[in-house]
Amino acid sequence: MKDEDFVERVLNRYQELRQTYLSDEYLTNYMEETIAYLGPAIARNDAVWGFSYDATNLTSLQRRRPEEGQTLEEVNPSSYTQAVEWMEGFMLRRGVWLDENIESLRQYCHQSKTATQWVE
Repeated sequence: MKDEDFVERVLNRYQELRQTYLSDEYLTNYMEETIAYLGPAIARNDAVWGFSYDATNLTSLQRRRPEEGQTLEEVNPSSYTQAVEWMEGFMLRRGVWLDENIESLRQYCHQSKTATQWVE
């Protein structure tokens, strides 16, 4: 990340991909196509593993742990549909976050104004 040319290439490539394979529309469509492709396999999977949508059926290592003020139900999906919605929401929010923060990579290819040496 110290190489300014490399960082610029990463930023440019990210911008290119954000217009195609990493665009919100592409990713959302990909998820929908995958769900359609899985079709009845989703119900078969739920027949075996559907119990996992009730967080009380899982050990503490198998479920997400709530932060202070949250419940198990708020951090563990209660259905396949909810799990997909949460994943899609996270993915779209992450794209927005990356869009807002990707430029900060430039800071790593410049020596700090307060540091007297490079951090290895």
